[in-house]
Amino acid sequence: MTKRQGTAAPTDARPLASRDALATAVVALSFLVICAVYFGAGASADLRAIWMAGRALAEGHPDLVYPTDSGYFTMLPPEDWLTRLTAEGYSGEVFPYLYPPLWAWLMSLIAGSVRFEVVQAVASVLNPLMMVGLILTAWRLAAPRLAAAQYLAIAVVVMLISAIGSLALYQNQPQILVAFLTVLAIERSERGHEVTGGAILALAAALKILPAVFVLLLLAAGRRRAVGAFLVAGAALALLSVAVAGWPLHQRFLALLGVISNSAMLSPIIYTWQSVIAQTLFADQLHWVIARPVNPVETSSYGWAVVEMPRGFAFGCKLVQAAALGALFLRFRATGDTRDRALLWPAAFGIMSVLGPIAWCYHYLAMAAFAPCLIDRLGLRRGLSLLAVVVVLASPWIASWLLEGHRFAFDHSRLRQALGTVAMTALALAFYLARAKAPTAMTGRPA
Repeated sequence: MTKRQGTAAPTDARPLASRDALATAVVALSFLVICAVYFGAGASADLRAIWMAGRALAEGHPDLVYPTDSGYFTMLPPEDWLTRLTAEGYSGEVFPYLYPPLWAWLMSLIAGSVRFEVVQAVASVLNPLMMVGLILTAWRLAAPRLAAAQYLAIAVVVMLISAIGSLALYQNQPQILVAFLTVLAIERSERGHEVTGGAILALAAALKILPAVFVLLLLAAGRRRAVGAFLVAGAALALLSVAVAGWPLHQRFLALLGVISNSAMLSPIIYTWQSVIAQTLFADQLHWVIARPVNPVETSSYGWAVVEMPRGFAFGCKLVQAAALGALFLRFRATGDTRDRALLWPAAFGIMSVLGPIAWCYHYLAMAAFAPCLIDRLGLRRGLSLLAVVVVLASPWIASWLLEGHRFAFDHSRLRQALGTVAMTALALAFYLARAKAPTAMTGRPA
């Protein structure tokens, strides 16, 4: 296909038709009620990690912001966190803080005056709302034949039944915000609002590093103003972060990223080929890490295995990921129309995660938001069948039912990780292969 860089925003951008608005609102409200009932009192351990990092900074202890891992990533928090939470009567999971220093500093501004329960309650409302926004933004970008209400209903079922969305909601995962900002940035850039899109992508990258790689795909797509806005906004956020949090804390963060990138972890909710292959090839080098809840209760077998990957293997994995990014860059350059690129984006989101070092199930939120598009492109029977297989393979509920009594067994964790990785790979490849197909009527015949 002839490349046409910088094409104007297409006229088929999807506004929410008035006749569809009420049905969409009903679906959204139903989803919010479900989230309030099932996830309103969730663990929020990932959110608590940001809270604890903010408290450490507010109290003048920057050394307690990040874990002290040096050889391999243990996913254990600083010991002082556990001691303090025990004294405060907390009982539950505690995870380390793994985000840039800027967000710990922002949390430090309120950590001394607002209780965590208040922050948790606010996040429990905002995160489901952002997930709805994420899905509808994907709908606008992809412009499928499905009405917004249909699209939203299918997507929330995928999110709720699979670990992708359910665990993110249960833990009040900041990745929901990252996914929403990433898809919003792409949608704005592709719809002609490039400066806004580039700035939003910079904000997403400041929260989580991976979105930064997608600026290269915007460049390949001819969205140069978006790239310029990303660079300006990204530089401003980086300077602000160093100014308020200090360079030593950023050094520690960069060192931690290096440790994580050279580690592979065995967990039923980590979906990456690096982890699947590493824990098979280097089974004799697995380090078993026992989970550290504040109030342990019969959890001696609950944990995860970690491999400090050999340098050659780790470097080879990075080359594979870089090669995949290069191939995507060339494909985006050769695809000059926004509509034709619509499903390339979720394919790119999934491919870059599944080839990364450690990608939790919720790292696939941005890709999963486009799931209903497969029904639009493949037809009702084939599209639903594919989504059903993916959801089953990535569902913690179905896995727990099938493996009841063996939830934390090593072999079952390995099986669930492999199946989840296969499912995410299949979903990404399905988007890539379906990108050139014309929309299909719900009967399965070309529209």
